[in-house]
Amino acid sequence: MELFVGNLPEGISPAELDVLFLCCRPMRWRLARGYAVATVIPDRLALRAVQQLHGRPLRGRPIEVREFLPRDVANERRGRHHRVRSWSGRERRYGERRHNAPPLESDRT
Repeated sequence: MELFVGNLPEGISPAELDVLFLCCRPMRWRLARGYAVATVIPDRLALRAVQQLHGRPLRGRPIEVREFLPRDVANERRGRHHRVRSWSGRERRYGERRHNAPPLESDRT
């Protein structure tokens, strides 16, 4: 099972995380800015780590520990068939806007 570990302080090292996660002995760490993903085998140790470490402070910040769910169609923020559905310009992020779309009725007034 893979665990998501969020709200990590800047400059955290895998060695510091190994000390914190002694209860489940993670096999591998993938670190990014502000979060990490740990691979833990067997699943019972991963569930124990979630129960024991979620909300525990690390350098003054409470960390978030939960099961890692990779993004796919089922848990995509926009839902299924997001590319075919029409969105107004205000709901879109800047890079997703259709620049040639006609203005909305509310924009004309």
